[in-house]
Amino acid sequence: MTLLLPDINILLYAFNPASPFHSRAIDWLERSLGGNDDVGFADIVVLGFVRTATNRRIFRQPASVDAALQFVDALKSHRRAVRVEPGSSHHGIFSGLCRELDLRGDDIPD
Repeated sequence: MTLLLPDINILLYAFNPASPFHSRAIDWLERSLGGNDDVGFADIVVLGFVRTATNRRIFRQPASVDAALQFVDALKSHRRAVRVEPGSSHHGIFSGLCRELDLRGDDIPD
């Protein structure tokens, strides 16, 4: 079994019908949640989605907090949804990868 991990962009595209990527993103999300693999939602991704979807500096008409949270609640309550959170070795793995791959700036996801 595979664990699928959508990022903030996938959630934003699926949520926003005005996005040029909406149909592809919502199709992927629906197929993923309807499949046999679990779909993981990391708190950092969910927080970033709500922060971005409701941001007046990014969207002319940002989503309401309630609409963004309803979208997240619907995703997280799906039978294939699982919560993804860092374990105790997270920082060691993160810092090791940053050093090993010489990651910096936009190479490092937020």
